Amino acid sequence: MLSRNRGKDMAGDYAPDRSDQDHARAFADRREIRFPELARQVVEKVSDKLRVGARGMFDGFKPKPALAAHVEAATRQGADKPAAPAQGYQRPTREGVVRSWTAEHGRELAGVQARVKRAQVRANGMYRRHEAARDDHARQQPLPPTGLLAGLRRPSYEAAKASWEKTARGLQRRSTQLAKRLSKLREYLGPITGQRRHRGDELARARVERAHPYLTKLYDAVMRERRDERMRAQEQERERIRQRDKERGRDNRGPGR
Repeated sequence: MLSRNRGKDMAGDYAPDRSDQDHARAFADRREIRFPELARQVVEKVSDKLRVGARGMFDGFKPKPALAAHVEAATRQGADKPAAPAQGYQRPTREGVVRSWTAEHGRELAGVQARVKRAQVRANGMYRRHEAARDDHARQQPLPPTGLLAGLRRPSYEAAKASWEKTARGLQRRSTQLAKRLSKLREYLGPITGQRRHRGDELARARVERAHPYLTKLYDAVMRERRDERMRAQEQERERIRQRDKERGRDNRGPGR
């Protein structure tokens, strides 16, 4: 029935009664929003992954041929059972570890020193050019005025002298900086003698440690073992000398003393 209290009819007078859920569904349909379909697709993807099964610890891992048998044995036995070494596999000897680490260290040290030498060539060129500029500036030092008009020229001379001295101090500071830079570069090129190390050796060691951490650990362990062996040998030698001196003292006293 049309309303008699309003001048014209409204669209809501003829619309069927719908709940809030129906309005929300109609709103989503007009904008092509399909939340149930998206949720169903996500559930199907997860279900497919669960049906396939979880990835193993060694899935996608391609070991080297020498270690393939060892890794395969570890996969079969499981994480709780240690795998036996592959047939033909040999533990690295101390000499082999030292030889491998020394080769890597030498390669890194050669690269470091090559870069330092190139930087040293550039720094030497800068230093020579700077010293030439200092010599030119030294020849341009203003001379004190002389003659009858010396008093009138004195203020301009003082100003020129102050400017020249300021520039000379700046050139001197720059010369000191370049000399220090050359000195630091030479520290990377010093010889390695015994326990004495230089910056190039330290940088090469740090690079080897980053590139080959396991090899570095083995090398450090070998060095500690060798140091302990030397200390034990020195202690045994000192003990032998003490025993020898004690026996000599007993022989010098004689049996009746």
